[in-house]
Amino acid sequence: MFGAAFNGSWLEQSTTTPYPGAPTYDCPSLFGPNCNSNSVLPRWHHTLRVNWETPWRKLLLSANWRFIGATGFDNDSTQPSLRFSPFGGFDSVIRRIPNYSYLDLSGTYDLLGRQQFVGFTAKF
Repeated sequence: MFGAAFNGSWLEQSTTTPYPGAPTYDCPSLFGPNCNSNSVLPRWHHTLRVNWETPWRKLLLSANWRFIGATGFDNDSTQPSLRFSPFGGFDSVIRRIPNYSYLDLSGTYDLLGRQQFVGFTAKF
């Protein structure tokens, strides 16, 4: 028996106004001191899990793909209210975090009446 599940999220808008009267800026796909307290806000991320329950000895195989989209440093943004903002600074070292994918492989099987688990994770 096969099974699959997909869960994805698209961040269209995430506006921030640091204090009353300050300029408002939009933070999708940005990270840094100006955008939501240094959190990373990828525009897209998802998980996709595929399961296969084999007919042999109650063997269950599973693969889970986790994807996190690229983000850029907020002070390097083209938005005029963010570029060289006084709340951060230009960062020439960490200007961008690339896309990340993780592949989790796992399996469970029945050995002598007891469930056993094997797992592996790869980042690419």
